[in-house]
Amino acid sequence: MEREPTREEGEVNEDIDAAAGGEESGTGGSRKRKQAQGARKKGGEEKVPGLVKRGGRAAMVVGGGGMAAAAAGSTLLEYQVHNVLTEAHVDLAAARQRGKGMVVAVDGAVEKLKETLLAMPEGEQVTADAALPYVEGLVGQEGMRSLAFAFHPPTRMQVVGSYAHAGSPAASHARGHSSGGGDGGDGGDGGGAGVGSVARPCTHVDVAVEMPQACFREKDILNHRYFARRALYLATLARHLAQCDWVAAVEWSTLRDDVCKPILAVIPRACKGWPLRLIPCLPPSTFPSRKLAPSRNNVRQATSKGGELLATPKYNMGVVEDGAHMEAHDVISHAMALVPALPHGLVLLKQPDLNLGSPAVRHQAPGGAADWLNGFQLSLLAAHLASPHNPHRRITPAMSAFQIFRCVMEAMGGTDLLQQPIFLTAPDGSPNALQANSQARRDMQRAFDWVLCDPSGTVNYASRVSKSALHQFRLDAQLTYSVIKSGGAPVACLPGQPVMLAFMQPCAVADRFDLIARVHDAPPATAQAALLLDESQHRRREGVAAGVVARGMGERATAVRVYPREVPAGWRLEQGMPAVAGAPMLIGVSLASPDTAFRLVDKGPSADNKAEALKFRAFWGPKAELRRWKDGTVTEAVAWEGTPSERHLIPSRLIAFALQRHLGLEECAVRVTGGELDFALKVEGKDPASSAPALSAAFERLSSLLRQLPSLPLSIVALHSLSPATRGAAAFPPSPCPPATAGGPGYGEGMWRRCVDPVPVAVQLEASSKWPDDPEALRLTRHAFCLQIANSLQQPHGVEVEAARDAVDVMVEGFAFRLVLLHDYVPPTEDVTSSSPSSSSLTPLIAPSPLPTLPSSSFSETHRTLQHHSTLNGLTGRHPTFGSIARLAKRWVAAHLFSSHLKEEAVELLVAHTLIAPNPLPLLAPKSRLAGLLRFFRLLASYDWLSQPLIVDVNSNFSHEDVQQIQARFDSRLPPHRDALGSSARSVAKRLKQSAADGGREGEKERERRPAMCLATPYDRDGDTWTHLGPSVEALERLCAFAQSAAQVLAQLITGEGEGDGGGEGAGEERGRNGGGKGREGGGEKHRAVQWKSLFLSPLATSFDLIIRLHPASLPHHPRVLFPAPKALSTTKGWLQVPSSLNPDPSSSSSSSSSSSSSPPSSFTPSLHRLTSAGPALLIGFNPPALLLAHLQERFGSVLTFWYDGLCGSEVIGATWRIPIGASADGSAVAPSLPRRAQQAHVLPCSQQAEKDLPCHVVNVAAIIDDISMMGAGLVASVYVRQ
Repeated sequence: MEREPTREEGEVNEDIDAAAGGEESGTGGSRKRKQAQGARKKGGEEKVPGLVKRGGRAAMVVGGGGMAAAAAGSTLLEYQVHNVLTEAHVDLAAARQRGKGMVVAVDGAVEKLKETLLAMPEGEQVTADAALPYVEGLVGQEGMRSLAFAFHPPTRMQVVGSYAHAGSPAASHARGHSSGGGDGGDGGDGGGAGVGSVARPCTHVDVAVEMPQACFREKDILNHRYFARRALYLATLARHLAQCDWVAAVEWSTLRDDVCKPILAVIPRACKGWPLRLIPCLPPSTFPSRKLAPSRNNVRQATSKGGELLATPKYNMGVVEDGAHMEAHDVISHAMALVPALPHGLVLLKQPDLNLGSPAVRHQAPGGAADWLNGFQLSLLAAHLASPHNPHRRITPAMSAFQIFRCVMEAMGGTDLLQQPIFLTAPDGSPNALQANSQARRDMQRAFDWVLCDPSGTVNYASRVSKSALHQFRLDAQLTYSVIKSGGAPVACLPGQPVMLAFMQPCAVADRFDLIARVHDAPPATAQAALLLDESQHRRREGVAAGVVARGMGERATAVRVYPREVPAGWRLEQGMPAVAGAPMLIGVSLASPDTAFRLVDKGPSADNKAEALKFRAFWGPKAELRRWKDGTVTEAVAWEGTPSERHLIPSRLIAFALQRHLGLEECAVRVTGGELDFALKVEGKDPASSAPALSAAFERLSSLLRQLPSLPLSIVALHSLSPATRGAAAFPPSPCPPATAGGPGYGEGMWRRCVDPVPVAVQLEASSKWPDDPEALRLTRHAFCLQIANSLQQPHGVEVEAARDAVDVMVEGFAFRLVLLHDYVPPTEDVTSSSPSSSSLTPLIAPSPLPTLPSSSFSETHRTLQHHSTLNGLTGRHPTFGSIARLAKRWVAAHLFSSHLKEEAVELLVAHTLIAPNPLPLLAPKSRLAGLLRFFRLLASYDWLSQPLIVDVNSNFSHEDVQQIQARFDSRLPPHRDALGSSARSVAKRLKQSAADGGREGEKERERRPAMCLATPYDRDGDTWTHLGPSVEALERLCAFAQSAAQVLAQLITGEGEGDGGGEGAGEERGRNGGGKGREGGGEKHRAVQWKSLFLSPLATSFDLIIRLHPASLPHHPRVLFPAPKALSTTKGWLQVPSSLNPDPSSSSSSSSSSSSSPPSSFTPSLHRLTSAGPALLIGFNPPALLLAHLQERFGSVLTFWYDGLCGSEVIGATWRIPIGASADGSAVAPSLPRRAQQAHVLPCSQQAEKDLPCHVVNVAAIIDDISMMGAGLVASVYVRQ
């Protein structure tokens, strides 16, 4: 459900509407405001093409068009940015002209604050007792004795930041004052930045409070005494404000998560949505600036090992920024006077959600992380680029807001602007004072990662910006500029594809990086011990960790980002120093190409370079070794062990080793994501993907054998593997069968040891015009070809071969290949959409086949499968992680029993789209399987399937016109009700539910005409080859809901945020299956393993109406089962077990178990090919659950929807009623109007009337269960039914 706007938000909307309506009043103005509100509620489609409301905010959907449409795309982009500004920018002047609303209430609260603080009595003696725990943590007990001072009210107060508008009453009394370091996301840094550029949703007011010089002493700059007095002064203000009637609450926060610099947030009763943040400032001449230079020491405990005092530049800058003058305010104000559109350009730059990948999703405080470029610094950059005294000026007075945004992005991403120090100039053009002092300039550059110096040359406004954040920001700016330059189409994305612009999408930490390292650093012994150096201990450790990971990864990583730890939410000064150091450290790593990131050896310096070799060995320690290369050179090197299936774990092991060695951490203190989900792809502890080289060798031998056959009427032109295993995308690639290779005595116990999945191979014949036109004659001709191929292989070569009507099974080196013929002649009667027996029912399900990778219902589908394989095989070469991501995605789809609704080819196309069109920007293609799986979940959960076709253009074959034609063709098949709810992301679930409800009233022809999911590709522009039989709207709704939940759980597991809970519903159910209720047995590692497993655990008790439990011994691939069937489900409230006398449990006795494991159930004797060797029969493509499901769908498809694991990784088949089932007075199941094709033996009419005067029917549930047990004799163990 959508959240209702609060009163404050509603009044802000009125202010925006008033700004849109100008000075109009009365009936006309009210009507315009209502029209604006209506357009905003509808997502803005009527007024702004391509503008979509997402989460209560405006977002842009744009479409490029290649080179031909670049200009048009850029024009459209400018128009959309203009409309976004209408939504985001709060015009304070227009709101004040109305004389009412939230802005007027905020102005009144600011006036009351000023009156209250300036009227405070002076002379009160303030001691350390006002904030005892906090002050003691800063200066210790010895320093607390000299902190007492006589209180004096503030000498001056001034609204600063984005709210400081020229027309503001609060801004007209006195000149504003700069704090130079606030964390206001939209410019509110206490620096006056962003005058007149308030942007939603950051609706807060920064108020600079100048503390009197009389409250401080000259030596307070030493040993944190200034920060202690600052805190005591704020505590006195807080105590006084808490007693005021107009104040609802007083909350504490910190300036950019700096534990030494708390600030106050005053919540007025009249405008609770606009807190007033009090930022303490100093008079300009309180402390001598020369004593606070970057080269000076003011923390006497900061000494070297020899006792020499070390410079404390960051500590000094924390004091200097509180006493900075108004140069920054004057610089920005002067730039705004020169460039009228600069305030609107700053709105685009400074919003938290638009802050170019700022982790604002994770950081609730405006402005994002403490070391990220915030609105204040971006405002200074824009003013610098607009200054007429700047020789590299880029912003001119005639530019629009969009052009300003483009220029800033180009300067930050396309030049070395962020790699060089920036010295601001005063509005009068006087040179920067620091530029004339070369020694001071070098000290400033040496002390900080980046320099953004004020005109006076004393303040570095970027003192908290870290090197890792600066590098990440520059990468984001580069990608954003490339998006703008291409007219809205992202890099590596097809032209015309609907995408969200980079600066319009928030981005969570888990989505940004390929690897996440979570470091549990040991907290300091005491709070004071954490502050004995230039910066706090946790900040220093974060810098060390960033350098260690960056150096260790080297070329393996494109970006390393250490997120600064935050002050806990709800912290108060009375609690003492914030417990920041005890929080885990989060490190994000973006990998380079897999060939580089997963290499086995890191080459170091030459052995002759003694100095560099010593540094290399000092860093790597016992891992370093000398190695001689093929060219004869001898260098230092570090080798990493790992099988081919474990090479993706090398970066994780490297990061863990480097952090443990250089931070002195234990092994359990560092956890790096990488292989947490590998268990889902293993069989008996081994990844079957390791058999890929053997499969490739067997295929080459088969190809050689077939090409040498001399007696065929038509020669073989080529062989094409159609199996996803050959492109690395099979969830469980086939493994060689040892008995078939070595001629062993038997295949082992259990039917699953004799079941082999065939590898489909298309045998392409040379062209011929002699193929018969008659369909029956054509089938017989193909059958004759199959027999001829079988005889030719078996007689001279001795290969085990079995021929059927449409295929030939061949055993080569332990692998079973299934050959199908492919020729150029296609009879007119065969069509790719020809239906199978199960598709004639009303339920649009995919008919399970023993050959899930090779559709056998149509000869033309073989061509489509070949085209699909060729397309994705090329993608695998460009994105080697495609295969591993697709394997996990298929495993997840099957584990939640969606195999009967979503084909494997459709899953592969969805994964391919996450690689070629990453969304949201500024994300790039994922390089790890966890990141790719999370993107897969995001795509499923957020895409508007009912209104947009998903265009997967792997090789960029589509032009702008092609995309328009695909969209038009899709729109022509849309019924009117699909557009009734708009196209916002929040309404997707509502639209799916409405479509599912309407589905029962639609005809079978309408269902077949428009699939619920459209996947358009160059070989299938209609987008229904893999989705015309499923998923239905009901299944798609369920799939999206599961994906949304999985995305949330996976993101929490990646970042470690969900470690404290039980891992969700799935983890709780798994503990219940394993004997539950014992909590975290075995420690944290076992608990974390349970949480990761919960991603693949489907909540059976809450998801299905019927559960069919299968005999484990009858499954063709039982080792793939992750979770045993819930035998204790009958004890769950609301469920009833119905055992069948026809289905004895194979595990009930040893004799029955032996018989069941040695031969398949009699009711499911394989109708496929048997190959007999020196042991029991080898069953190729034998899948009893799939055969059972086909019969169930044919028999009960009009009453029940079945859910199935096509990978045989589950012991159950789920079922849900296709119609609502109730209960009558006698306890029988009653349903309203049923489909016409309902089975009369199971559904009977009754006299009771349902809602809307529809006839009722009695569903004979017992008869259905009996029939299911009879049909699955020997396979079905029991049936559970929801009561």
